Amino acid sequence: MHLQGENIKLRAPELDDIDWMFDIENNDSYWYLSDAFQPFSRWTIENFIKGQTDIFAEKQYRFVAEDKLHNKIGIIDLYNFAPLHRRIFIGIFIDELYRNKHYGSQSISLAVNYCFNILQLHQVCALIPANNVASIKLFEKSNFQLQSSRKDWYLINGIFIDELFYNKFNEYEID
Repeated sequence: MHLQGENIKLRAPELDDIDWMFDIENNDSYWYLSDAFQPFSRWTIENFIKGQTDIFAEKQYRFVAEDKLHNKIGIIDLYNFAPLHRRIFIGIFIDELYRNKHYGSQSISLAVNYCFNILQLHQVCALIPANNVASIKLFEKSNFQLQSSRKDWYLINGIFIDELFYNKFNEYEID
């Protein structure tokens, strides 16, 4: 199975994830990661979960990462899916309780495997604020390569931060 690893699996969000996702989405310290400016209602999150059916139609998909005991450890977002150009962007959030335990790298590996082997994509891309050292290390550990940066792209706590563009190409791609 492409979405299950040794210690974790990626699955579709369920309605019983609403409260957990509600807490994450409404923690304003994370808003800069998604350019959010206001809280989300439970209704909005519920409709997002119910409406998430086809990555080709919606150009995005969200996975919940969970461990063997079914603890929710994080979220993987696939977004800006461009089937014509065979690329997608990836974002990751790991709950603070589960950070630094290799769940992030396992989640990225499973998501990239899905993108390359199921969606048959050419590349997976990540946009990372330059001050997010943990995320940079995580993606570099997952063999993403720095391609470019955009100066002063994010305004975080009154300070402009560059955005780093990383990507990983499908080395097993069939021409």
